[in-house]
Amino acid sequence: MLEVLEHRDLKWYFFEEAKKENFKNEFFKKMNFPPYVIDKFIQKSTRDKVIVNESFLFISLHFPDLKRQKYYTEEIKFIIGHDFIMTNIFVKNEGLEKFKKTFSFYSFENDEEKDNCVAFAFIRMIEKIYENVLMELKKVEKKIDEIEDQIFKNKEQAMVKKISLINRELLDFKKNIRSHPRTWNVFLNGAKEFFHKKRTHNALDSILIAYEKVITNGNELSELIHELRDTNNSLLSAKQNEISKSFTLITFLTLPATLFFTIVSLPTQEKHMFIGQENDFTLIMTVGSILFILMLIFTIWKKWW
Repeated sequence: MLEVLEHRDLKWYFFEEAKKENFKNEFFKKMNFPPYVIDKFIQKSTRDKVIVNESFLFISLHFPDLKRQKYYTEEIKFIIGHDFIMTNIFVKNEGLEKFKKTFSFYSFENDEEKDNCVAFAFIRMIEKIYENVLMELKKVEKKIDEIEDQIFKNKEQAMVKKISLINRELLDFKKNIRSHPRTWNVFLNGAKEFFHKKRTHNALDSILIAYEKVITNGNELSELIHELRDTNNSLLSAKQNEISKSFTLITFLTLPATLFFTIVSLPTQEKHMFIGQENDFTLIMTVGSILFILMLIFTIWKKWW
């Protein structure tokens, strides 16, 4: 599907899963795109890519999608000309959707100069996409806050899996986005030859600032979840130690009484002071209780409780 948006002299060709047939009409033939560029533009790929040409710039980037239960990446492809921008998406991107709604209302700096108009429109697109990623990271941050709250409500064990899932999500996020600086550096070097205005060159550098905000936020969340995991493990370990200690003390408290009951219950041919006498059950239970109480007093005195 193709949607064409116009803002003064700038045209934005917004493709959703572009097909080769889109480039067979007369208008696109005039653009004279090399076949390999068209193939790169319409086909899905697993790598970021930059192509620099005297009449256009091509860049393909993968952006992390944190909305889904299973980790997913959104691939977005751009072709930037002197008076047009083309985008091709395979999955709906909320950042681009927000930009599209306000595209015709933007007042691009020096928009009477096509050089600046195209560059600033492209910068705004990228900023909106990165802003959307930041919003998704804020949702991850909220999940981390909820996990922290649950940890200190004595739900450490239930949070082990959730912490691992968040940590995996952030690892995948950083793995996907870490190639962006290299891709942008290649693109920006080519853009300095493609765009002739010095002001445009300086403005394009702001793309790296938008990226830095995202990766910094992602790294901070990653550090936070690591610290939270350490805290959770410490609390869980302390709780398990307390449980083990309690069972050990219970065993220690009941050991003398258990040993006493075992000894007096041994079968004998003759009566003794505990078995066969009047009120022998009461006597056995009394002695066992005294032994238990003495052991309890001993553990309290030793401050084992």
